[in-house]
Amino acid sequence: MAKSDIDLLQGEWAPMEIIANGDKASQETLDNIKVRIVGNRYFVESKNPNQGTFKIVESANPKKMDVTSDDGAELPAIYEVSGDIFKACYAVNGASRPTEFKSTEGSDHVFATYRRKSP
Repeated sequence: MAKSDIDLLQGEWAPMEIIANGDKASQETLDNIKVRIVGNRYFVESKNPNQGTFKIVESANPKKMDVTSDDGAELPAIYEVSGDIFKACYAVNGASRPTEFKSTEGSDHVFATYRRKSP
């Protein structure tokens, strides 16, 4: 049976690239971020740790993800997961859901590409 995206997202991920409002995060910043997904909960270990829940809509194109952090912030997003690569583009600061996997200056979109960490 084919696995659902929620199954494919389980585990630990390390960011390969994060672009926020057109600015790329430094390698040092990326090296200090870890993402763990358990069920529909996520945990981000970083200088600004964050956790919460997410819901996905696999039938949408692009696929949609609604992220809700435990402090109440809601981030409408789009995502794609393929093998050991997970891409997501999040809207922050109340911006509308992205339609493309990119982040430009002033967009309030954050585009992240993660690679699965080996167990």
